Amino acid sequence: MQATHRVTKQDYAIKVLDKGHLARNNKLQTALIEKNTLVKLGAGHPGIVKLHWTFQDEYSLCQFRNNRENQQWSDNS
Repeated sequence: MQATHRVTKQDYAIKVLDKGHLARNNKLQTALIEKNTLVKLGAGHPGIVKLHWTFQDEYSLCQFRNNRENQQWSDNS
């Protein structure tokens, strides 16, 4: 899923995770580890998308990330 911020016009990729699916497949901990990894590494690592916001409702976990099409890659070669 993709969204554009109304004010800044910044594009974001939105990852939506179904809580029921995660619970049925014992993947809640995996989703939490992924989020925490993005928080720790995504801010300054050029190969990892930046996590901007997260929120949840009764059924879903949502992550707003840099849109991969707009991801800045550094050339260290």
